[in-house]
Amino acid sequence: MGLSYPSTLAERVLLASTIAASLLLVACTQEVPLTPAEQAAKDRSECQALAIGQSGFDPLTAEAPPRTISSTSRRGGNVVGEGDIVEGAAKGAVLGVVGGAIMGDAGRGAGAGAAIGGLMGGARRRQETNEMVTTTHTNPEYTKFEEAKSAFRNSFDTCLAQRAAQGASE
Repeated sequence: MGLSYPSTLAERVLLASTIAASLLLVACTQEVPLTPAEQAAKDRSECQALAIGQSGFDPLTAEAPPRTISSTSRRGGNVVGEGDIVEGAAKGAVLGVVGGAIMGDAGRGAGAGAAIGGLMGGARRRQETNEMVTTTHTNPEYTKFEEAKSAFRNSFDTCLAQRAAQGASE
């Protein structure tokens, strides 16, 4: 009993579709070699996934934190009664002696000069202690970001180098 040619149209259509499906299945299961550009894109994609898994850093979604953190505070300074007030009083007394001598009473001039000098020194100290100072330092979160980014880059580059070496040896 040999093979016979299908006699009805339905049998012919069924045979043709079975042959077409078989040919398509064979064509799909055969591996078609990738072009160099396709292989490079595949390698990059696979290495990126591997590097993200190893480093925990995804360059497509990562947002860099600020590089530095700044804080502003009052300068502060000497305790009241020290430094500027005493210095101002001494300078005022010297000027008061000169002014008082010209007017005929050096002692009285020295006292008035010391009082004014002390007030001026106190005002200068108050201005300096109320001055705002901004301090800037490296943001620790930025340092962590850079370390994770570097780990990703190292992993990615190593993977691509290994893929290139495998491709050259094949």
